[in-house]
Amino acid sequence: MSDSSSIIPSVGDDFLFGDIAVQEGFLTRDQVEACARDRDGRPLGEALVQKGLLTPDQVASILSIQRIHVAETTAPSESEGVLRQDRHLIPCPGCDTYYLVHGHPEGSKFACRKCHRVLVVRRSRDGSLAPQPPATPRGLGDYDLLQEIDRGSAAVVHKAVHRASGRIVALKVLRDRHAADAARLRRFQLEAETARRLNHPGIVALRDAGEAGGEWFIAFDFVEGETLDRALSRGDLTVARFVEILEKVARAVHYAHENGVVHRDLKPANIILDPQGKPHVADFGLAKVSHESDGGSTSTKAGASLGTPHYMSPEQVQGDIRGTDSRSDIYALGVILYQGLTGRLPFPGGSVTDVYFRILAGQPPKPSSVNPRIPRDLEATCLKALDLDKARRHASARDFAEELRRHLAGGGGP
Repeated sequence: MSDSSSIIPSVGDDFLFGDIAVQEGFLTRDQVEACARDRDGRPLGEALVQKGLLTPDQVASILSIQRIHVAETTAPSESEGVLRQDRHLIPCPGCDTYYLVHGHPEGSKFACRKCHRVLVVRRSRDGSLAPQPPATPRGLGDYDLLQEIDRGSAAVVHKAVHRASGRIVALKVLRDRHAADAARLRRFQLEAETARRLNHPGIVALRDAGEAGGEWFIAFDFVEGETLDRALSRGDLTVARFVEILEKVARAVHYAHENGVVHRDLKPANIILDPQGKPHVADFGLAKVSHESDGGSTSTKAGASLGTPHYMSPEQVQGDIRGTDSRSDIYALGVILYQGLTGRLPFPGGSVTDVYFRILAGQPPKPSSVNPRIPRDLEATCLKALDLDKARRHASARDFAEELRRHLAGGGGP
């Protein structure tokens, strides 16, 4: 018998721990969720043992799966055909991530770090890797879930198909543990209400929203392509192409502002480039809408810092809900412009506190100090958007877009 005190997972691993426990048949999903809600701050594994739902040996078995880190790798090209034995690759049928399993013995289990599916290393009689069994689509209301494409702390996004129409959508599903949280549920419902306000080619469109079998969901258009952060990480976007993308993003953001919506979480990861290279702004989950009361609402608590630290405006860092407005999104556009021009964030830091301190301290180094070839008009646009005083930033996202357009047209800066 193992000593449970030495094998209890940390809080940060609890989601994966619970998913493995369910897939291994030790617990039901309801048991995991109920214990997660009533554990008094203890690690999930410890709480489950103390409630008599798991034995220490079962915890050890789950951790043996959880602690194995198998290297991810790129999918083989189509020209390679069947996965070769010497590649030692297996695909996860839940999300199409490939894993390099060289050195892992037959029958060993590990968890996909993207979708949490438990995978088993199996080989055919000839020694080559046998394919994993296909995932069975799970139904949710009128949809079949095809694969998980993203996972956050509050929701999971699936590629899904609407059975009647055959339309492929991105189905955002609120995690079970948040459905009973009135504030979380209201925030999720507000995201759907916000999306209904917006009908613009540069914003991912809402298709459906509701509840099925106790699960809350929002269905958006599924946009094939890649996020802007991935495109930036490759380093092959020209300045002109990047500025063209950001101009279109700014115009979409201005449209949202005209319709009473402030995004509050603009960043490259929330901008999707379709196969034609056109940008689409996504994820209005933290949006502030005009009917919210100025000091907070059921979805926004006064004093809370909402957003992604590196892209937050000074007023967001300070938790100033009343003062967070369209110019806060303009600040985020300035961060994205700085990042695209220099390859760096304007306010890096080793911790969130450090990042916040730098943001509140004022202007970042000039982009030209990082890259002297940066056009001066773009530098001026960038630094204006990043002004500590929002009154000195651009008056609108459209003004920001117009300055980018003048640069592209060769007409100089602001």
